[in-house]
Amino acid sequence: MKCHLIFPQQDKRTGFAIKNALKRANVNVFISDPNVFDWTSILNREVSNKSDFVLMSRTAPLNKFVMKYKEIYKTKTKFVCWNTDKRRDNNHYGAALLNLFKQCDLFYTVANGDVERFKDIGIEAKWLSQGVDVDTFCKDVEYDSQYECDVAFMGSYPSPLIGGKPVHKGRNELINYVQDKCERYGYSFRLYRPYDGTAVHGNEFIKACRVAKVVLSHNGFANIGPSPSVRLYEVLGSKGNVLEEWSERLQETFGSAFFTYIDPQDAWENIRLIIGFPSVKEKGCPHLKEATRIASKKCIASHTYDHRIKQILGDIRGNK
Repeated sequence: MKCHLIFPQQDKRTGFAIKNALKRANVNVFISDPNVFDWTSILNREVSNKSDFVLMSRTAPLNKFVMKYKEIYKTKTKFVCWNTDKRRDNNHYGAALLNLFKQCDLFYTVANGDVERFKDIGIEAKWLSQGVDVDTFCKDVEYDSQYECDVAFMGSYPSPLIGGKPVHKGRNELINYVQDKCERYGYSFRLYRPYDGTAVHGNEFIKACRVAKVVLSHNGFANIGPSPSVRLYEVLGSKGNVLEEWSERLQETFGSAFFTYIDPQDAWENIRLIIGFPSVKEKGCPHLKEATRIASKKCIASHTYDHRIKQILGDIRGNK
């Protein structure tokens, strides 16, 4: 099969992982980065390359690309969109994106709870969670003491705003609370943030995850069904000792394989449980290490991008 992959590549994140998984599935891939090519250029590239299916990111201008292609060319090309974003209100996507989703032969969304919300406005959606990129995160690295800390958080903080409200519900309150408690009780707390130069990637991300005694993870969309964040998959793939925000039916994905919390106070109590005693603080919590081992094994066995691409390819073949 031949795929026209229209996903950002320069950040070497989701689109990069999808590309590698497609190639491992023996799919012939050609790429148009929507941050590099405008929709008319992408249209011309598709006309020239004639793919069996187009796999697209959530990118508003691609609405025009799909509309124009279907208007002019009558081919069997399947249009597939994988929405790897989450919103609390469908209106936050905007008319162009909603129309793009509606035009696709297959449309996937990473938040299970969104499936019914899209159905209510006439958009057929399937749940397809993200996963871990085995090439980037599932490998051995050397211990690096520069990343030593009791608690680490990796992600956006403060949470960005949409419509004047934080995108990640409760994240600011969580980090403020835990950071204050850590300072008060003498625990080291490190932030790795994308917009102040402290973010870590690749091997450095793996090192930071493995060296921190607790990696505090926050979904921010816990009320939108069983929708694990991509960061959780990355931390588990890196064998980090994760403390994750509880979400409805999250255990259906991983079982009771790792520690969870329901609010900032509960997160802090878990942190104290894990590293609060002197002997544990020096040697690490054996229960958390075992939980990490089990969860990481489950993640790699069932929740990689290879597994997701296998599902997409099966759905395409079944969509006549």
